[in-house]
Amino acid sequence: MIEKFNFYDIYGYLLPGLALLGVLWLPFGLVAHIWPKSDWGSAILALAFAYLLGHFLQTFGATGLKSKVAPNNRFPSDAVLDAGSLPDEIRIKLAEIIKSRFGIDLGIHQPHSEPIDLLRNHAFFLARSVLVREKTASYAEQYQGMYALTRGLAVVSAWGVAYWAGWATSIYRTHPAVVSATVVLTIALSSLVSLAAWLLQTSLAKAQRSLSERISLFAVIPATLLAVGYVVGLRYKLTPTHCFSLVLAAIAGFAACLRFYNAYKTFAFHFAIAVWRDFLAFNAFLADKSSNSTSSCKYHSTYPRPKSESVP
Repeated sequence: MIEKFNFYDIYGYLLPGLALLGVLWLPFGLVAHIWPKSDWGSAILALAFAYLLGHFLQTFGATGLKSKVAPNNRFPSDAVLDAGSLPDEIRIKLAEIIKSRFGIDLGIHQPHSEPIDLLRNHAFFLARSVLVREKTASYAEQYQGMYALTRGLAVVSAWGVAYWAGWATSIYRTHPAVVSATVVLTIALSSLVSLAAWLLQTSLAKAQRSLSERISLFAVIPATLLAVGYVVGLRYKLTPTHCFSLVLAAIAGFAACLRFYNAYKTFAFHFAIAVWRDFLAFNAFLADKSSNSTSSCKYHSTYPRPKSESVP
């Protein structure tokens, strides 16, 4: 919806990418007191890398986290058109405009069903396309950036829980534990590569609809990070204090994951409402502009011409 580097790039890509870098670096700082350098070159490199990581995070988030966060497994853009979600005057006016412009019946007076939700979904994307083309979306862009940010932070927090837990458990360095971690890491990496290759051949829409595919994504990557955290932690001398700090970080990360996911669902609803309202406001502006133009034409046609401009 946003074509240039601005609000969405910062909130959707850069900030989640920076958060992921912080999650990966935190154990090194706590255990080995190794912190990032503070020079400009390192900062610029970190920002560039974080921006790239942000794209990966959003790709995973869009595929792994379902967009149907409304009750009954529905898109927010469809559910907000039900009775009681928006004022009836707005719903009726939207239905009239959508019917007039696109010939689509939103079915606002009917109980929701899959055919109606499908039509509403198409109408929503058509409305978004109009707003993007006319560059009139205002609050919708902000809410889109915020739900992308909270979705990315929810993913980062979940990954942090697994990664920090792996570091914490590396204090147990028995031979069976090391062998088990190596086996898990090998299987997880192989599964991750296979899953990535399979996703390249599968459309994003299909991946969003399949529960088993989302479960695979959420199981494989955390398992990989858990094993990676354990293996990397073996290189450092952990104390019980370090483990306690990492466990606390994992608990806080789990709480943050739940909080960010709830915020993601909230902003997804606000985004859908903002698109519908912006589209309604844009059409009201067009109607007002057309009315003023017609009134102006009538005024000039009825007002008598000066003698100097009269036609002989």
